[in-house]
Amino acid sequence: MEISKTTEYFMKECVKNKDKNRYELHYRALKEELLFWERYDHIYNSNRKDIFEHLYFKPQYFDDAEKKKCRDLNISESTLERYRKSFIKMFLFIVSQLKKESGEESSQQIK
Repeated sequence: MEISKTTEYFMKECVKNKDKNRYELHYRALKEELLFWERYDHIYNSNRKDIFEHLYFKPQYFDDAEKKKCRDLNISESTLERYRKSFIKMFLFIVSQLKKESGEESSQQIK
């Protein structure tokens, strides 16, 4: 899961540095993902938005141990791991979609 750890680290850096241009697209992806999980929770009556927000939008919790995160979120370690994988996959998907959109926009401006 090394790629996931690296991706998670980057996701957290995006939140810490959201005002820097370098992170603009990726921070936007995180905000879109937060909205996705809010809608998902509404449909499936779950709490993934809260978990996602706790893990990736609240820097005060970034350095907490896994066991503490699980206690705070009231979920097991295996559930947390499974959710994190989903969160990372969705983040990468949204980033790829945003990059495609921005590529299409720039090619339309050239015409």
